[in-house]
Amino acid sequence: METPASYGTVKIVTYLRAIGNNTAALILQRQILDACEADLGVEDPRTLTAHASLATLTGEAGDPAAALGRFAELVPVMKRVLGEEHLAALSARSNLARLTGDMGDPAAALGQYAAELLVRVRVLGAEHPAALTARSNPAHWTGEAGNPAAARDQYAALLPVWERVSGA
Repeated sequence: METPASYGTVKIVTYLRAIGNNTAALILQRQILDACEADLGVEDPRTLTAHASLATLTGEAGDPAAALGRFAELVPVMKRVLGEEHLAALSARSNLARLTGDMGDPAAALGQYAAELLVRVRVLGAEHPAALTARSNPAHWTGEAGNPAAARDQYAALLPVWERVSGA
């Protein structure tokens, strides 16, 4: 029998998300998180990953404000426990920035993405595909914050790098 934090249970959550049953996925993810906290402790990396998954599912299930709150609480813990250069911490920071912008604060999202980008480039290198994707986020939020000309210029500077790294 599968336990709440087992690999199989996590795969069931993935399946439920894929078929669009985010409510059931959210309930099961909450059970996974509870089991991780009980079995591993609140600051174990697997528990932190379960927290991030719950935050993501919370937004996907229709409560982006609660998801934003979850990521706002989670990011400092992940940075402290895992280190700011850990890819899970970077991903959580990126999700926090996206939700911040989606909830109506594009200037704050821009600042959060810019800070996350500095770390991601340091860790992965400026031309790593994940770093290139991360470089597009500040461009997007520059436009959303009211400066479409600067956003266009940022995208224009990024395009030749993408083409060189990934091909036309």
